[in-house]
Amino acid sequence: MLAILAAGVLQPHLKYSVGIGAAADFQLQWTPDATRSSLQCCFSAKATQNQFIALGFSEASAMMNHSDIVAAYFTAAGAPVVKAMCSYEFPGGGGYPGGTPTLKLEDTKLTAADGHLEACFTRAYDSG
Repeated sequence: MLAILAAGVLQPHLKYSVGIGAAADFQLQWTPDATRSSLQCCFSAKATQNQFIALGFSEASAMMNHSDIVAAYFTAAGAPVVKAMCSYEFPGGGGYPGGTPTLKLEDTKLTAADGHLEACFTRAYDSG
């Protein structure tokens, strides 16, 4: 999958897309693949290589409780990381991402350009 960032805006390269929040310029793109029972997904936001971006998959009305999270960042050595995390419910609400994820990611990629980070991955429908 080719990730393209130009002039700070994620260029469409998957079937569906939506922009959320002008301040963060969060962009989400996805393409379902019924033959492989999987989902290709890319998301981007304004961020530097010293920051991270994340996307959550949650039950209806669960917010961060019991959510699968895909976090993307660069290590101090500059290595790209796109990984699954899982949040647990704890007293007072919200979710801390210390759970054991069941979400399995494939074909992960992280790029940085024009003040944005973009993470891409593929996940099975029944994963997570």
